[in-house]
Amino acid sequence: EMWPYRDWVIRAFNRNQPFDEFTVEQLAGDLLPNPTDDQLIATGFQRCNITTNEGGTIDEENLANYAVDRVQTFGWVYLGMTTNCAQCHDHKFDPITMRDFYSLAAFFRNTTQGPKDGNVKDGRGPVLMVPSEADRPRWEALPDEIAAAKQARDTRKQTARPEFDAWASTATVDTLGEGLSDEGLLVHLPLNEGAGKEVASALDSTIKVTADGELNWVAEGKTGPAPVIKPGSTFNLGEAGDFELNQPFSYGVWIKPANNSSQGGILARMDEQAQHRGYDLWQNGNAYSVHIIDAWPDNAMKVTTKAATVKPGTWQHVFATYDGSGATSGIRIYVDGEEQELKVDTNSIKSGASIRTATPFRIGQRSQSAVVDGAAIQDVRIYGRTVTGAEVKILAGNAALRAILALPVDKRSKEQTQTLFDHYLNTIDAEYPALARGVTDREAEYAAIKGRSPVTHIQQEKPNSEAMAYILTRGEYDRPTDQVKAAPPAA
Repeated sequence: EMWPYRDWVIRAFNRNQPFDEFTVEQLAGDLLPNPTDDQLIATGFQRCNITTNEGGTIDEENLANYAVDRVQTFGWVYLGMTTNCAQCHDHKFDPITMRDFYSLAAFFRNTTQGPKDGNVKDGRGPVLMVPSEADRPRWEALPDEIAAAKQARDTRKQTARPEFDAWASTATVDTLGEGLSDEGLLVHLPLNEGAGKEVASALDSTIKVTADGELNWVAEGKTGPAPVIKPGSTFNLGEAGDFELNQPFSYGVWIKPANNSSQGGILARMDEQAQHRGYDLWQNGNAYSVHIIDAWPDNAMKVTTKAATVKPGTWQHVFATYDGSGATSGIRIYVDGEEQELKVDTNSIKSGASIRTATPFRIGQRSQSAVVDGAAIQDVRIYGRTVTGAEVKILAGNAALRAILALPVDKRSKEQTQTLFDHYLNTIDAEYPALARGVTDREAEYAAIKGRSPVTHIQQEKPNSEAMAYILTRGEYDRPTDQVKAAPPAA
């Protein structure tokens, strides 16, 4: 995304910027004292060269080619002469020697840009985020707000210790349910009726949901009898879970998978006939995945648990959270209360993407197919916020916390006490959860602005490094001779 640099050039002409300033800012804007964003954007002149991420290319050759491109362009534009010939020999017609050429190359090689661009938006090199005028006030204010919010959160962590010690001395397993907030809880279906097609919401028992077909109930559920998902026997929740890409939300279930080979939608608000727009929680064979999609696969995100997390015939608590950032880093998957390491399968989501769809939210399938056949499901929850890891532990009935609380206080290790303290802070303390959300909300806002803002590539000098280059025999990257310092042409 180099258009902010091109816009800068147009503005420079429109305001009749003096040519010496126009030149200096493009060649060395990053080296000016306290450079402005515009002066950094101007250095994008040097980042307009061809780059590559081809695996067969050689890093040192790429870096040499990048520098050559810049020396040639500098000669044409700012010296009004060709420097090209001097890449291989002293110039026959212009007063440029090979020493001159590589002394110029030294200026352009002493940068933090790497040899390959990663085929990614930032090119794995220095970039500047350029938020819109509407976003800029918050973009500039948020770093200080985040720092202040972290300080307030961490201060509370220190001052809460005496109250925690008092709580920990009397806490029992029965107290684990304390502190699980219903804030943002939009849907809660226990799915433990044990018979019939109709199930009730735990938030309002007058709200009923009817399965598409007759249900098979199994007695050994997690919280009573549980329905088994079959084609034609899934649930349609209508308008539930109608979220946009920039909104945080969380959703999850207790599930007893039938096998570790199924591909199916455990929970989904996804329209398969509209390029799979929407989102889901997906059984991906022996792993769990989350899709967040505008159009598959060119404008979408998919992450999957790295480990083989699906355990057939075993009840598992599977929960997904998303922070509204429009980035795969904002997605988390928890299994039995533990956050899983994820691999990114697809990351092609674009700025301005939308995941809104008119298709209903469904339990057990996507819009038309992809039924998670044979799985038993209970305790479906949808939140209109990012549920914390500590809250997910409570939902999962955290066996580790129960084991710690069963020990006498003086028998708990330092690590066990810390685990209990984290639980107390996040779910029981009166102040800490709000302070922690103050940090995560601001970080999510900052990430959302970053996600929808263009980047422009800039130049950045290596810190504490003298600009040097080698004269290359016939211009070949692997035949260096004399080392030269950065210097303008002798003529």
